[in-house]
Amino acid sequence: MGKREVATIRWSQIPPNQWIRIVIPKPAECVPIIIPRVGVFIGYTAYFKNPYIKDRKLFTLVFPKDKFDRATSAIDPAKRQPTGPIEFEFLKSGRSLAIRNWKSYTKM
Repeated sequence: MGKREVATIRWSQIPPNQWIRIVIPKPAECVPIIIPRVGVFIGYTAYFKNPYIKDRKLFTLVFPKDKFDRATSAIDPAKRQPTGPIEFEFLKSGRSLAIRNWKSYTKM
């Protein structure tokens, strides 16, 4: 699968107005994170999919839960419940999150 790194990428560390492609190997294993007076977040173990990055180094990517739920609600419901890894591109733009090129793979 990939080498597990002890790293977390927070929503504030993601560059705005840039499409970023990631793969979530186990989408069923998410971690809800509640921060008082800030909000509810959701963390997924993921890795970057990029032709320039050869190693699959796993990290935890944290999304705001309401933005992630709103963006994934536009995806076909059959693809939203994958049995294997999912791959998609996301864009952080101002106060919103956009998702495109959603691919869900079946578990082998």
